[in-house]
Amino acid sequence: MKKAILIVVMVLFAATNLSAMTIDAVAKRCTVYNSPMKISTSFGKHPTSEEYGVFANITYKAEEGESEHDSFFYHLSSGIVKDGKNLFAEIDGKKIMLAEKKWYGWKIADGVKIQHSLKGKPYPTCNVWVEVE
Repeated sequence: MKKAILIVVMVLFAATNLSAMTIDAVAKRCTVYNSPMKISTSFGKHPTSEEYGVFANITYKAEEGESEHDSFFYHLSSGIVKDGKNLFAEIDGKKIMLAEKKWYGWKIADGVKIQHSLKGKPYPTCNVWVEVE
């Protein structure tokens, strides 16, 4: 009976493909100088260098007045390549699809998640990474 349960569990793990890969992202400046209220992330092209990467758009409460907005651009450690309408990361010679270009922006591919965290006080550092299943 134990062997049968073990075999079923192993088949389920193989079928669901629970292995995930994390791609680190690095920004030159990623400190938020006010209290963050909302963070949204997306793939995009840097306007000056024309490189592809991840944008973290942060809305925060300013010391005085209305809320303000800031964007940080992150380079993926593996790099991002545009091929037609798709963005790919190339890891160990294997192309992994990250996003597809639509008329309204980049649609993130299935199994891809852009994660973020804020650490430190009073001026938190924003960290971003991409998880691929």
